[in-house]
Amino acid sequence: MDFSKWTAETVEFKRGEEVKRVNEEYIVKDTRQLVTMYRDNVFTGRAVARIFHGIQSPNYPAVIWGRCKFWRSHLKDDFHEICNIATGEILKMRLMR
Repeated sequence: MDFSKWTAETVEFKRGEEVKRVNEEYIVKDTRQLVTMYRDNVFTGRAVARIFHGIQSPNYPAVIWGRCKFWRSHLKDDFHEICNIATGEILKMRLMR
């Protein structure tokens, strides 16, 4: 695993004995880009995490969203951690308007 691009902002958490790492900087950047590119959608942190993991839903079907560059872009990152980071970033963006 290449950790050279990870920064001090990398979040580390434990689940049992397994240690997972999430690069918060890239998730924040991708969340901001996704929300600004698709302004006509109202995203939640969970919806962003589903897109980043490539999990379709009635609002975000794979047939349409599979062409989006963010679809399946963070498969190795923890789903719940993406939800938390994306929710925080979406709230920050809404407050800045």
